[in-house]
Amino acid sequence: MRCKMAVDTTEIKKNSDWYYANLDSLLPKYDGKFIGISDCSVVGVFNTFSGGVDEMIGAGHRLGSFIVHQCVGLEEEKKRFFSRMPRMVFREVSK
Repeated sequence: MRCKMAVDTTEIKKNSDWYYANLDSLLPKYDGKFIGISDCSVVGVFNTFSGGVDEMIGAGHRLGSFIVHQCVGLEEEKKRFFSRMPRMVFREVSK
């Protein structure tokens, strides 16, 4: 089976840019937690990445309209980036 991915990355980039621009204010409140961001605001807080993605989709957010990101400082994020593969989520699209 072939995997087709038709996701507009505009919203992903917008939410990601918002996360980094607001990281200093997000860290004290969400340090170490996974946060769901949609429309440039935190809409969910989760203990795991996969749980966050599942809950965001369950709440009606479509893939590509949100991000789930672990709220950590930039130095910690750099360590994680170089020490393991990035996580990706694939869902089978219903016909």
